[in-house]
Amino acid sequence: MKIQLHIWILLLVLLPVFGAFAQTYKNIEIRPRTILIGETNPLNLMTTELLRNNTTPQRRTSRDVHIRQIGFNNNFTSNVRSAASDILLFQMGNHNDAYLNRSAINIEEQIIQRGNNNVFYDIGRNWTLYHKGQIYQQGNNQRLLYLGTNSLSERIRVSMRGNNQTVIIRNINRR
Repeated sequence: MKIQLHIWILLLVLLPVFGAFAQTYKNIEIRPRTILIGETNPLNLMTTELLRNNTTPQRRTSRDVHIRQIGFNNNFTSNVRSAASDILLFQMGNHNDAYLNRSAINIEEQIIQRGNNNVFYDIGRNWTLYHKGQIYQQGNNQRLLYLGTNSLSERIRVSMRGNNQTVIIRNINRR
């Protein structure tokens, strides 16, 4: 009985001390932790190689379209009206389709399709100042239809993983 009493007294004395140490605040600089390759953003991994040779300052005024396709019957159609654009496309798989029809002063678009029978349509009929999109589709039979633009979606980022999914983003005003 005395041993249990001593343990309880010891716990009552030490618990507030440990609680005080847990609540202390240290002004430490927060640094990003090292990320394992399996946890990294697939958009960054895929586009790093495409961006490696394109770091000159002249890119800001150019209209670049970089396409890398691995597989059979992959299609990409780009109908872009802009003063400056940087479009990166990576398709790995078979029967993938991407269509881009945008009008903006500056356009930045990254599209990655990994799998089979993936479809991405990005259609905007009105002129905007800036359009930025990061699209990642991994799996089979992914469908993403992105229509119109507004201030909430001008810097859109969509990641689809799995099979047989459809996403429709509609930003069209009805009159």
